[in-house]
Amino acid sequence: MVLENLASNAVMCSEEATTIEIYADCKYDSVLFKISDEGPGLSEEDKKKIFNRFQKLSAKPTGGEASTGLGLSIVKKYVQDLGGKVWVESQEGKGSTFFVKLTA
Repeated sequence: MVLENLASNAVMCSEEATTIEIYADCKYDSVLFKISDEGPGLSEEDKKKIFNRFQKLSAKPTGGEASTGLGLSIVKKYVQDLGGKVWVESQEGKGSTFFVKLTA
């Protein structure tokens, strides 16, 4: 569900004919997932609140899709329940990359 939500968000926030990359790096005791898009990116203010419940961000879905503001808070909860870490790196106008790191 975590990866499905992050990939779905990448699709919702990307224009047609742009690239979405999903990457996994498996080590002996951990796995790191990265989901990158070429969407509008996030402001510094949005990055501070992105994993909070019911957050509406300044970057809007490109196809006019509705958002409850719950998806990323659920991602954070699931990842934390698994003992992992989730974070985002993004610049306005340059897309976003979400990271999920799980360790054994």
